[in-house]
Amino acid sequence: MGYIESSGESEDRVIEKNLHQKYQPIRRGKTEWFDIYPEDVITALNMYSSRAYIVVASNAFEIISYDYDGIPEYANSWNWGDLNPNEFCPACGWACGWTYSENWGCEYCLKCGANEINYGDGRN
Repeated sequence: MGYIESSGESEDRVIEKNLHQKYQPIRRGKTEWFDIYPEDVITALNMYSSRAYIVVASNAFEIISYDYDGIPEYANSWNWGDLNPNEFCPACGWACGWTYSENWGCEYCLKCGANEINYGDGRN
């Protein structure tokens, strides 16, 4: 459904530890699995908003294989179409979303430049 970019393995460990602590109450026993909802993922991504993304692919639930334990591996993560562009950029998925710019005269994404004037016309 989304991902967080980090500066490397040590930061990965810190992020994972923080998320494990945050979601400890909904952990499934002593496993690596948690009973989370999409809203929990949105909250987690927003914790790291300047480095977090939601995937905007259209084939979100296409299973491409299964791992050793029989868990499906998907082609892409969930396309979260119900979000407001101010939450996540619909073009690149950046978790800081669109912001208003007086220079542009509209809402736009600081990360990829997509904006409400020409979004969806092939110029982004």
